[in-house]
Amino acid sequence: MYAKIQQEKDKGFSREAVTRHLGLSWRTIDKYWDMTINQYEEVNRNLCKRSLDKHEMVIFDWLEKFPDLSAAQVQDWLQEHYDEIYSGRTVRHYVYTLRKKNGLKKTCNKEREYGCIPELPPGQQLQADFGEYWALRQDKSRIKLYFVTFILAHSRYKFVMWQTRPFHSVDFVRSLETCFEMMGGIPQELVIDQDSLMVVNENYGDVIHTYEFERCRNRHGFTVWLCRKADPESKGMVESCVKFVKNNFARNRCFQDLTQWSEDCQNWLKRTGNGKKHDETRKIPAEVFIIEKQHLKPVISFANHEACTEMITTPVRKNNTIRYRSSRYSVPVGTYTYCKTASIQEIDDTIEIYDNTKQLIAKHPLAKTPGELVRNSNHARDTSESMKN
Repeated sequence: MYAKIQQEKDKGFSREAVTRHLGLSWRTIDKYWDMTINQYEEVNRNLCKRSLDKHEMVIFDWLEKFPDLSAAQVQDWLQEHYDEIYSGRTVRHYVYTLRKKNGLKKTCNKEREYGCIPELPPGQQLQADFGEYWALRQDKSRIKLYFVTFILAHSRYKFVMWQTRPFHSVDFVRSLETCFEMMGGIPQELVIDQDSLMVVNENYGDVIHTYEFERCRNRHGFTVWLCRKADPESKGMVESCVKFVKNNFARNRCFQDLTQWSEDCQNWLKRTGNGKKHDETRKIPAEVFIIEKQHLKPVISFANHEACTEMITTPVRKNNTIRYRSSRYSVPVGTYTYCKTASIQEIDDTIEIYDNTKQLIAKHPLAKTPGELVRNSNHARDTSESMKN
């Protein structure tokens, strides 16, 4: 920057012209306009001086003697031995720069070992994951798109759905059922993250699904395998599929409207995503899918989704209410103390609520409007003991 300003000045341009040419602030131009090279070097040295430079040799000795030393330990040792407190970000950046400058590589005591995962039988597993992508319009403006991708673990057959807003539980269920309908069958299990769209709570294996997803699971009869985010051992296929969609389909593609974008994506799946030979299996997913499709469970009709008559679970809230279809229903006082989850069954415009021993504890008519509180006045008092006169 200093050199460019001096070059423009030597050519005879005025300060205003240099400001326009270089796109700099006039204050910056005034600061460096009459500065000599010696003055600039002095200013540059002062700017590059860091507070940790006085401990450079000490930190270097620590890093050389203990190759696995972390920046957090360096920060703690500086406070312990020199009674000086530095921010974690400052120490991390300084340690990183010092390692890079002197070629000091950080070593770990033991690296994590990975093993190959055996191929799953056809029809057993479907993996799902979400992704986001900033697409370019024709006018060079950007729009954020959201997508969910599904992949069959045996054949690597893929399916993708896009939308212009974040996914909700209903959106995911709709996409999942569209995937089932397109594939013509339902696998035995679904592998997903512990995402709030599907899971309300998980505690030592006790999983509570959202209402929409639990209803979908009961309707189609598949099992759910929850895993942590960015877990390649559990769902590395679909995570690679998300990258594949971003880098091979979406990159450098012009967005016109969601309909055209989704249609182009389906054509890409036929042509490339499912039509080209997979690098790992050396087989074409579309051809293997023809065989795997025979092992999928049949798909139920999607024309009319009746109310789920099977039991679904939902958490009991601290104020002794439960949520069902965006409305609230009361349960007897004290239920939350001994029963953290309840089971719900919908029958003829009423819902029946059962505790964890499958005992009926409440029965309400269905709410007429979302957000309504359906309350039984008897639930507000403790009926376990008789009232004393």
